[in-house]
Amino acid sequence: MNKYSLIAGWLGLVAVLGLWLYPWANPAVTLHVKPGTPAIHVAQALKTQGVIRSTTVFKAMTAIVGNRIKPGPHQIPESVSWKQLLAILETPPTITLTIVPGMALPEIAQALATVDPRDPQQFIHYVQTQAKQDLETEFPLLKQNPTTTLEGYLFPDTYFIEPGMSDAQLVRVFIQQLHRQVWMKHPSSQANFHATLTLASLIEKESQSPNEFAKVSAVFHNRLNRNQRLESCPTVAYALGNYRKKILTFDDLTVDSPYNTYRVFGLPPTPIATVSAAAFYAAIHPEPNFPFYYFVADGTGNHIFSKTYRAHLQNQKRLGNRSL
Repeated sequence: MNKYSLIAGWLGLVAVLGLWLYPWANPAVTLHVKPGTPAIHVAQALKTQGVIRSTTVFKAMTAIVGNRIKPGPHQIPESVSWKQLLAILETPPTITLTIVPGMALPEIAQALATVDPRDPQQFIHYVQTQAKQDLETEFPLLKQNPTTTLEGYLFPDTYFIEPGMSDAQLVRVFIQQLHRQVWMKHPSSQANFHATLTLASLIEKESQSPNEFAKVSAVFHNRLNRNQRLESCPTVAYALGNYRKKILTFDDLTVDSPYNTYRVFGLPPTPIATVSAAAFYAAIHPEPNFPFYYFVADGTGNHIFSKTYRAHLQNQKRLGNRSL
């Protein structure tokens, strides 16, 4: 190799390193990459948005370093180099999803679709028909569930997830959190886990105040112990598919559903909403020595409890409230 070839080689290397490291003028953009998008389509989108000038150079760069582009929304700042651009595209972005205690499955599906576009009905269908079968070997807490749906089993928390995760991957994350935060922390409840989770979902929906959870739990335990219907308004709202309905009519109370605890005895067949660790704890630790069977909302997010139906009616009249 003569000295001219060596110089040309060094100049070529310097040129490549300069191209790799030197930033160019580009606008700040958000690039959305769907799962499975070919590199050439990513290159075309970048060129359309003014981030790069040549799709050929992009293809060459990805060929050299490997195509490891991750799906999701990528925030690309102004004046990036090829090194910075590919590092951004190869880093999985995160999306924040918050599942709030008391959310029903359709509400979770909609919240998920809002931050990570997908078909909410497909997510609901998976949770209701397939997820239990896929996961019950890994998570024994699912085996007691006599139904196929995992309503109430998706643990409420704030999750940082990768865009484009499949429904199956996401549900596994949510169930894993329930396993860690509830199942493993309450071994004494494992033999009756499904029923406890179901009761906890009623407690969660009835009260906005965790300080009341144990008292609400005691009322339900007292009713169950003497075979009295639970008459929980949120179960009727769930049966109606109007999960946040606060005021029920007499016609609502007659809806023919196994979830209508104004008509059926015992617990509904499944939880009706997501359950916090506090509500689950209250379900297994009701307020001791609390001989109350009724409660009525006082308008502040709390309740007034009564021992007799007569006293309950008096409280309703005084508060102008006809709910339980």
